[in-house]
Amino acid sequence: MPEAADQAELAPGITGQPTVQDIIRPGGGIADPRSADGRRPRNATVFGVRATIR
Repeated sequence: MPEAADQAELAPGITGQPTVQDIIRPGGGIADPRSADGRRPRNATVFGVRATIR
């Protein structure tokens, strides 16, 4: 699962760290048990932000 991260000071004492994760072949390529026709889960890109206040 590749991941990229960076951090920036938004204001004195407040930092923000955006993250991007690219999830490739979740579940190792096995069929999704919730799928009626046995499809595999699709790849996904997840975006997030982690904030720290001191």
